[in-house]
Amino acid sequence: MRIVVCDEAGLLRESVEALIEQVGHELVGVADTSALGVQLVQVAKPDAVVYDMTVGINSDFDLIAEAQELGTTVVVFSYNTDAALLDRYPVRPTVVHKPDLGVLESVLRRLDVDARRGVVAAERRQRPTRQLTAPEPTGVVDAAAFYE
Repeated sequence: MRIVVCDEAGLLRESVEALIEQVGHELVGVADTSALGVQLVQVAKPDAVVYDMTVGINSDFDLIAEAQELGTTVVVFSYNTDAALLDRYPVRPTVVHKPDLGVLESVLRRLDVDARRGVVAAERRQRPTRQLTAPEPTGVVDAAAFYE
């Protein structure tokens, strides 16, 4: 999976970056502001975003809304999370409280499983393609072609 990280805490952000690669995902961008995070999401179109909600607090940029609009999974990795704020989104982001990297690792591993499960479910819902085996009907009165 392709992941963007948006966090301004340098040391912990580097740990998250290493964890993403350790789990087997691809890190496609790192931002330390909400504005840069929104740009990365729009350009890179990642599968997931690991986001610290305290980055860019009271700014005009809503990284969670932008990511969800593009179908990107959001994982909030933060010391402070506001449940009322998170509940306003159509899909409530997964929340991992800092500095619990063990829980974050579990969430990152599950992202890949959930993505594969979604692909399998989508493939099952597709209509089967059928080939026409009978001759084309020549008109309304061509009952033989209809019944073949």
